[in-house]
Amino acid sequence: MAASAQTSPSFDVASVKVNPSGGGRSHIWSAANEGSFKTENVSLKGLMQFAYGLPETQVLGVPGAMADKTFDIEAKVDDAAEAEIHKLSNDEGKLRKQEKLTPTKSNGLLIGGSYGKLTGEGLTVEGLARELAKSVGRVVVDKTGIEGRFDVTLRWTPDEGPARINGVAIADPPPAIFTAIQEQLGLKLDPQKRPVQVVVVDHVEMPTQN
Repeated sequence: MAASAQTSPSFDVASVKVNPSGGGRSHIWSAANEGSFKTENVSLKGLMQFAYGLPETQVLGVPGAMADKTFDIEAKVDDAAEAEIHKLSNDEGKLRKQEKLTPTKSNGLLIGGSYGKLTGEGLTVEGLARELAKSVGRVVVDKTGIEGRFDVTLRWTPDEGPARINGVAIADPPPAIFTAIQEQLGLKLDPQKRPVQVVVVDHVEMPTQN
């Protein structure tokens, strides 16, 4: 019985920086069998969503100055912890890694987003629901009962209008998001009223230079 199994592991090296781009695609890299965690251009709400397993619509109280910023993170465990993780199965590695990102509910995935487009690799349907919540502006709860992980590409036309190239709207734009979800993914969003869990941010500080 190794001592590391009795203590909560932590990242040996971690860097948190404000992303200077001011927009564009966001990504999260976190494989179950690797001891690293990386983000690019991810908002504080997006990080909270990843850590707590909640959509951004259920993260409340983020100050306006922080809500407009996105962050790049690089974190890695030490060599001993990395070697331990590599010995584990994917499911065991996921659980082990959840301890490092306590209290993360992540399944280990790659997510990309841009105007009217969502891509994901290794997404569960529950994870897809969390991502869709960002775009529809309300809580989305998975009631499908579908298990497994999936690669997803979804294209839709936002309420602001179709995507533009050199100022000109693209030809034959995709449908609105609710229709796109049904046509492209075979899923349907049904509006309901029900209580949901939320996380309230009562204090946040900008990262120091590291």
